[in-house]
Amino acid sequence: MPCEADQQDVSDGEDSVIAKAFDALHAALGGGQLGEAIIKREYLHLPGIVSGLEGAFPAISDIEQALEQNAILPEDLRISSDRRDLDLHHFRYVNRGMIEPQMLANSALMGSSVAINRVQRRIPKAHRMAKRLEEWLGDAVEFVLIASFGPVGAFDPHHDEEHLVNVQLDGIKHWSLLGAPVAAGAPMEMEEEPGPLRQLTMNPGDVLYLPPGQRHICHTEGYSVHLSIMLQAATGAALRRRLEKALGESIVLQEPVPAMLGPENDRRMAEEFRSHLHGIVDQLNIEEIFAQERKHLRIRPKVTLLPRRR
Repeated sequence: MPCEADQQDVSDGEDSVIAKAFDALHAALGGGQLGEAIIKREYLHLPGIVSGLEGAFPAISDIEQALEQNAILPEDLRISSDRRDLDLHHFRYVNRGMIEPQMLANSALMGSSVAINRVQRRIPKAHRMAKRLEEWLGDAVEFVLIASFGPVGAFDPHHDEEHLVNVQLDGIKHWSLLGAPVAAGAPMEMEEEPGPLRQLTMNPGDVLYLPPGQRHICHTEGYSVHLSIMLQAATGAALRRRLEKALGESIVLQEPVPAMLGPENDRRMAEEFRSHLHGIVDQLNIEEIFAQERKHLRIRPKVTLLPRRR
């Protein structure tokens, strides 16, 4: 059994690799390229950025260990076979609220694709990398590990509502980008895919940024693992929730508008309501709402329960 010193050496070694991988990402994306791609809503392919540093990121072995410890929850898991999402309960991947690792292993043998969400909350190594990224980016991040065990396991054409930074960790994955980005909230199933088609190949160590709404589909020639780093940025939904709360608390908007007083009174009341609505919107501190939303989404700080030594 490894002693505490051995475990500390492993942790220190991992932290060193994580620091090197983070520095490589920061150097590649922090020189203005990422910001420019975000503003222009364009993809950005950076070959070999973290080549040789793939060990800084969660691997299949980390997922296997997390499964043994029941650290991965059923809601974290998505399995696709022949472009069809499987019902985890129907196919008995879940038993008594826990994932059955052997069923997942069988699925891999059949060539399915597996997506593990919220990896930064399940694997310590991923948590440490995510915290570094959050401190740099200012936004919360979510890690999704996607492993394809055969060419039949590809997901259907789709787009994500978040900014994506994809890191290829093992194997080769071919990406097809379908047209210009659509609105992030557009229906996932589209009657006609936008064009033109752009194709690129991701090798281990490659990094690919995709803006929200970028339609894409991937396929592999066999085994492939990549990590999708999703930026959990604040959105207008936070403003909508705050505005709905303010509207619900408004006494002025509850005032009745009797029809018996005629159209002139309707116009007068409409103008008062319009002015009041503008006032509610003007009073919203939008920057503060964004800041609170980011703080809510970000990884929790480290907690020390033992009393500090003096």
